[in-house]
Amino acid sequence: MKHKSFYKIATLAISAAVIFSSCAISYSMSALSYAVENTTTPDNTESKVENSVEANKEADPNESSDTESASDSTDANNSTPVMDPVAAENLQNIQDALAQYYRALQAMQNAGLEIDLSNPGIEAHAQNYYKKSVFIGDSVMVGFANFSKRNANAVAHQATFLSATSFAIFHALKDVSKDKLQPTYNGRKDNVWNLIADMDVERVFIYLGTNDLVGIDPAKTSDRMMELCEKIKASKPGVEIHIVSMSPCYYTSTKGYLNNPAIDEYNLLLSQKAAANGYFFVDINSSLKDATGNLEASYSSDKFVHLKTSAYQVWNNIFAGYVK
Repeated sequence: MKHKSFYKIATLAISAAVIFSSCAISYSMSALSYAVENTTTPDNTESKVENSVEANKEADPNESSDTESASDSTDANNSTPVMDPVAAENLQNIQDALAQYYRALQAMQNAGLEIDLSNPGIEAHAQNYYKKSVFIGDSVMVGFANFSKRNANAVAHQATFLSATSFAIFHALKDVSKDKLQPTYNGRKDNVWNLIADMDVERVFIYLGTNDLVGIDPAKTSDRMMELCEKIKASKPGVEIHIVSMSPCYYTSTKGYLNNPAIDEYNLLLSQKAAANGYFFVDINSSLKDATGNLEASYSSDKFVHLKTSAYQVWNNIFAGYVK
């Protein structure tokens, strides 16, 4: 499968190397700065260490530190500095990390990969992955679309969204001439599979079921999801289909089958049927639950099914980690 190819695994490894090297440089620079500040002469090393410990124990902002006093009292005739071993070690670490950093950048350039220094590493790799993806969904997905478009570093910032408030699988399967809730793309309103057929996309992520479960049981709703997936697959052969689990709802929510036990049943059926049909399944639900199995209260925007920005940050993190 495309997203499990050696090329993308190698890309992720290279990006990780860049990030690791950057972090190593930052850490070593901090450590070096500290060590250089504590550089001593051979004759006063021991007393200076003792003074530094005491200064850390009882630091008075209105008084000079013991470290400063020790520095001032250094004999002018014996002032040739000797670099602390910690400083020397961190200087070498910086040199090694810089070499690794530039080797990683060179490897990315040799592979023909675009290097975005304003958004390096895994985020850039994830954005590239989702750039040729389309997300289908209801008002909950509309929220993720808004989050992604507002945040330049969001993994789905460059993705396409076919989402609409109150949209349901029920609507998606109806003839577009008989249903006004179909999403619009480039000014065109049509069934999602027809819109996708004309798009340059490699994968489709579907989040639907919220509005179906109000009146239709989980088993029937999951069957309809499979029917929608089949239509998309037929209109766009070769496209990957990823079914996104439905988020939990607030603990007081109960409207038809729109409650957490039914949502859990629905998600289980989706995961099973996805596996049986060669589709992928993205588990969003588990990361948004509290200890009782309901939507974490701090993630709820309306004490029902809709989510706050903090919840969409969780979505973003999951999708970032989902990239293979």
